[in-house]
Amino acid sequence: MTVEPGPSRGRVHVNPMLRGPVVLATDGAGQGGAAVVAAQLIAERLDLRLEVVTVLEPTPIFSAVPEVVVVSDPTIDEIRRRACETTVSDYVCRFSGGAPPPRVHVRFGGVAAEVSRFARDVSATMVVLGSAPHRRFRHMASGDRAAQVLHSAQCPVLSVPPSFTELPHTVIAALDFGPASVRAAQAALLVVADGGTVLLTHALAPLVHPAALSTATENDPGAEARTLFDRVREELGPIVPRNVKLETRLITDDAIEGIISSAAHAGADLIAVGTHGGGFFSRLLLGSVAEGLVHHAKQAVLVSPPPSPGEALELWRRVTGVTSSSHQQEWAAALDGFTRRNAGRTMMLEADDPETGAHVTSHGYSLMGVTYEPSAHRVEIMMGDASRPLQHLTRSVVNPDEITMSATPMGDGETLDIRHGRGHTTAIATSVVPNAART
Repeated sequence: MTVEPGPSRGRVHVNPMLRGPVVLATDGAGQGGAAVVAAQLIAERLDLRLEVVTVLEPTPIFSAVPEVVVVSDPTIDEIRRRACETTVSDYVCRFSGGAPPPRVHVRFGGVAAEVSRFARDVSATMVVLGSAPHRRFRHMASGDRAAQVLHSAQCPVLSVPPSFTELPHTVIAALDFGPASVRAAQAALLVVADGGTVLLTHALAPLVHPAALSTATENDPGAEARTLFDRVREELGPIVPRNVKLETRLITDDAIEGIISSAAHAGADLIAVGTHGGGFFSRLLLGSVAEGLVHHAKQAVLVSPPPSPGEALELWRRVTGVTSSSHQQEWAAALDGFTRRNAGRTMMLEADDPETGAHVTSHGYSLMGVTYEPSAHRVEIMMGDASRPLQHLTRSVVNPDEITMSATPMGDGETLDIRHGRGHTTAIATSVVPNAART
């Protein structure tokens, strides 16, 4: 296990997970108000309004005639809505410490779907749910519905145990270095208490046959993990509050058991985890791991979904140095980002198509832009001379299959590789100003 201090930080930037209100989802049942306390503390810390949502499932109506649809009585629904609103409002006020009661939104439908839809409608920063010991979310819904909330919500979901009384001072942020886990770490920074610590924790699978101490592996997963830790710390650095410490921890254990035991050893009050997203190593924090933590951890559990495809590709590139996609809907945003980062840099373009035998190389031009045209299913690479804007060279890559972006080995540029059939086109953007003539 290694622990390293957090990086030095300058001006704190806005956390990208900070959006709309904090949403408390409750049915107003139970004697404890831990979820109410948690939601209010987080809303006050982030200076956000608190919204309360509760869900009534439709009243089952049976017809004596098969295949005849019976419409529910709106009067009965309104009576149920008012009674539920009063119950939930009284419940929230009981644990609000005299604060003005927030508005209660009563929705009809499936619990998980309506909670997720409401959070999406208000662009929620976070959804807070109460939990019973070893029965997460069961006050509102069954375990299956809880899983649906985790997978359908577009914002972090916080499961709060009855023992929750204050913001967490020690947080375990489980990392697989994928976009969802980085988002979970960003969300954890929103709820950690002043003076608290966020432990970035990665679990490596135990070796079946440990290698000799003198044996040096070419790709040491521990060394790779420490490199990625540095990149994640660099990514999180601008949004870490000044009085919050950021540390890293590398453990060798099963993903779920390792995280739970690490949280117990550190005395953590909260575990933050991503729902899914491919991992850089063979140990991935998939949805099953997140659900396992939600059901078995004694601490509060903060579960974060992955970002949008475009944001996910950008996070992959910044954290791992490489990002790849074979999904056309992700290419436009990814190539726009490549253009923003490299416009004006010197380009070297190399195209190889084994089917036609063509091999074209050009260099010395500056990058003007790269874009994807869905209607024509082609990538356009435009190069030119800044002093002669009307003169340019365009390379069209028709029917691309996959795009990959990576940092150059010297770290002075970026490589774009486009696979098309059995061929590929490579564009390398560097900061080097050429002296040779353009070709």
